[in-house]
Amino acid sequence: MRRDIFLQSLFLILHQYSFYYYHDLIILTEGFYVNHPSTIITRQKIIPPIKQSSKHLSLDFDVNYQDKETCHNKTLSSRRFFLGKSILFSPSLALLFSQSAAHGQGGLIKFPCTRPLGNTYHFIRAGQTLLEAEDILSTNPLFVTNREAALSPKGVKQVEQAATFLKSNNIFLTSIRFAIGANSAESADIIGRELNVGRSNIVPEYNYLEPRAVGEWDKEDLERTQAAVWAMDVLEAGETGREGQPPPNEDGTPNEILADVAVRLVQLLSVMETQYSGDTVLVIGCDGTTLALMSCMISGIPFNRVHELEFLPGEVRLDVNYESTLILLKERQASLSEDYKIIIEKGKTELKRLRSSSSNTEN
Repeated sequence: MRRDIFLQSLFLILHQYSFYYYHDLIILTEGFYVNHPSTIITRQKIIPPIKQSSKHLSLDFDVNYQDKETCHNKTLSSRRFFLGKSILFSPSLALLFSQSAAHGQGGLIKFPCTRPLGNTYHFIRAGQTLLEAEDILSTNPLFVTNREAALSPKGVKQVEQAATFLKSNNIFLTSIRFAIGANSAESADIIGRELNVGRSNIVPEYNYLEPRAVGEWDKEDLERTQAAVWAMDVLEAGETGREGQPPPNEDGTPNEILADVAVRLVQLLSVMETQYSGDTVLVIGCDGTTLALMSCMISGIPFNRVHELEFLPGEVRLDVNYESTLILLKERQASLSEDYKIIIEKGKTELKRLRSSSSNTEN
């Protein structure tokens, strides 16, 4: 409650003194941010970390803020001074502010996450969908809630087995965060019911857990197209996932690179670290790559290796963090299956076929 009051008061102060906004958040200190629906992520800190001595708290007020996109350059010394005085003259605010800065609670997460996260995260891929059972790849975000994107009978069994696994490991969930895909929503219902998670703690994620959309390759054969995408990422994506893009589609299906998905996942983990503290959160993705990519981001693994960590339908991974993901990657690298190598080699052939087909369509 004290923290909520503090955040509300601080936002009013910032709003009154006209700070520049970007996406969802306003940066206050290194690793500490305030959520507000009308704002978006800034790219550099506005206020440096508070330094606490035995006598007083001090703030550095001599930093300029530069908006590179609109070429604004404005000194924030007076606003910093006002905010600093507000904190210095309020012991309770100063204490909350310094504690949050010291422990890195909330805010935009820095990747890789070498420091312990504020919550325990378990990842699970939702069960197989009806479309996947028919070997159809569906990535258009407009259709993920359709009936054909729901769990197949096999998918229901996969999720029930996952719930049993969580119970057998004495996992007590305080929150479930699921993608809005029909298979993820059903998976959340099954797991929530089996583990007695209250409905108010089963939270849909409307944007940040969307699977990567593959443009013109949407609705192609799942097995063949997925192999092509894997091969494209291995060959072209690079460490940051900024290359390797499927062709665009006329029906509005986005054609995304891995870096596009990473932007959403930065927001997701930042929001969860701000919203929760000391919680055990189950994150349910509707495909195999999204949560694998988040694992790579947490541990600093190059994005072109993301498919080495691909999730199978219904697969659960407990306590995903910096160390656990590196250990998993090392284990998989030591015993990199022949199946994976075969998929990549097959994918190279399929990638050429798909791109050749796209070129012929354009001509």
